[in-house]
Amino acid sequence: MKFKHNLYFEILIAANLFPVFCIFKYHWPFFSLIWLYWMESFLHIVFDMSKILVSQKKDSPMPANEFIWYKIQKAGKLFFLKTFILLFYLVFIVMFIAAKTDKTQYQILIETIGFQNVTFNYALLGFLVSSYYRYLFYFIGNKAYLKNTPQDLFTPFNYRTIVLHLVIVLGVFANQYFGVSASHAINDNGNIIFLLVYIIIKTIAELIVYFIQKSQKLRPKLNALFSFFLYF
Repeated sequence: MKFKHNLYFEILIAANLFPVFCIFKYHWPFFSLIWLYWMESFLHIVFDMSKILVSQKKDSPMPANEFIWYKIQKAGKLFFLKTFILLFYLVFIVMFIAAKTDKTQYQILIETIGFQNVTFNYALLGFLVSSYYRYLFYFIGNKAYLKNTPQDLFTPFNYRTIVLHLVIVLGVFANQYFGVSASHAINDNGNIIFLLVYIIIKTIAELIVYFIQKSQKLRPKLNALFSFFLYF
């Protein structure tokens, strides 16, 4: 049975607006926002692995036991490749953002990394709910797991890789040339405008990709586009 009422749009908007609220209300440092999106990317890796493991369509005829092992191998390889990319970007986050944190902000940084920051945890929970809802109602509820092979779902490089790359590069650039502070609260107009523009672009990109991925005809073209951008 296909789920007709899809709240993914509303959940996605709410999850992306909550960090904006935290920027204004709790004066998050720039690092908190970058770390939040890094953690969100890791959550996507977990759900991407799960999609491969529960998929039922075979790439080619094979025994059931062999198919299970094939899916485990695919999921493991995907985890390794995507985690390696995330760790690569983590080096830049540490070197160019966390390392420049003012001593007075060390406690906030440690609390955020150690999941002791309540507002950060709520923001991360929002992204977890968004990802789980999309997985449950779009992938499982609409029986996409019956229509996609493990190879179809094996996408080491997707739009999140591009988004994470852009936010780190632009964040470092803004920090160096426009005074977007990684070590102080996001409390001046320049910092707020930069981050709000990024959040808006990120949300729009996620919605566009979501609707494109709902079309099986457009999926191969989308994956080809991601592969093209990878070289840049």
